[in-house]
Amino acid sequence: DDANGHNLLILTQTGMFPVSKKDETGKYVKENDRAELFAYCFVRNDEKSSYRQLWKLADAENCEGFDLYVGFTKKALSITDLDGDGVAEVTFQHIKSCRSDVSPADRFLTLFESNEKYQFKGGTQLEGMPLDQPLTDARTEGNVVFKTHLMQKWEQFAADDFLQYTY
Repeated sequence: DDANGHNLLILTQTGMFPVSKKDETGKYVKENDRAELFAYCFVRNDEKSSYRQLWKLADAENCEGFDLYVGFTKKALSITDLDGDGVAEVTFQHIKSCRSDVSPADRFLTLFESNEKYQFKGGTQLEGMPLDQPLTDARTEGNVVFKTHLMQKWEQFAADDFLQYTY
């Protein structure tokens, strides 16, 4: 609960699934594999009102013949009120990869306050390699409190566990 009301957070990921298309004969032929994830925050003012969607994040990766993964980083979720304004911030990280070698995966560290999004983008850290600085936008750069929190999380959850679906 915060100044917005009662919040409900849902983080979900699909795992890998095949994507098919019809060929010229009308038969379905596998085109590639795909994995998706979604994050939602719903809020209601009181027990008598309905939930309304406050924000949504969706991401996906298509992959043909390589190791595929799209998912949330375990233990990276945090609920805070860093700026003390009575509105909770939700921070989480997710990884996307379609790779056949030991290359970094794409990494996204996201903080939402109400429906305002702050985000770091970059790659996972490989053993023995320096940690790259994340890419940010002007909103994230302009909020020192949130940027400091994101940098701490960026460093904490940098390692690449080479996650992939094994089926």
